Amino acid sequence: SSRHSKLEKADILEMTVKHLRNLQRAQMTAALSTDPSVLGKYRAGFSECMNEVTRFLSTCEGVNTEVRTRLLGHLANCMTQINAMTYPGQPHPALQAPPPPP
Repeated sequence: SSRHSKLEKADILEMTVKHLRNLQRAQMTAALSTDPSVLGKYRAGFSECMNEVTRFLSTCEGVNTEVRTRLLGHLANCMTQINAMTYPGQPHPALQAPPPPP
């Protein structure tokens, strides 16, 4: 019937990406509740990987400048998001009240 029409390939891929992101988020939350040091380890690993990509791109000839800029910008944006993450039960740093004046 028309209610159960076939999904387009792009729709299936989009649903798959959303599902995998939700799974990843759930796994991260579970890992953080089990071991709070996971977030620090994840940040350190991502930072190390980002530095390695930056080093590689700086030595790799033939990579389009726009592609290089977009990739490094994307990684920097991801790093910003990772640094903004908090442990479960902690308020987000931007939502915390400023410290009292001395």
